[in-house]
Amino acid sequence: MEKIKIEGKSIYLYSHQIDMRMGMEKIQVLLSQNFSPSELQDSIFVFISKSRKIAKVYVEDEFGRWLMIRELNYTSFKIPRSDEDGKLTFEDVKYLMDGAEIVSERKRIKYA
Repeated sequence: MEKIKIEGKSIYLYSHQIDMRMGMEKIQVLLSQNFSPSELQDSIFVFISKSRKIAKVYVEDEFGRWLMIRELNYTSFKIPRSDEDGKLTFEDVKYLMDGAEIVSERKRIKYA
């Protein structure tokens, strides 16, 4: 996993392929094997499909859990390279979820 820090939450982009048919319970079991309950509440986990057309975002807080699914029709998710600075803002994450590519350290946005 690659850890990215944004505004008080850590965002993890899961680098291994997972079965995108996994539901909330199986994803929670997968994450709880590697993270403590407090780490789960302080983090956001993003899973990208092999085709890079589907993203699942898992979020947990003191009130419950969310599993959000985003599917792109005409483009694919452009995952930032790990050699970049690793810091994203919420706006960068929004662009990423819309299929935009974040390039260079200056975070110029390039639409596909």
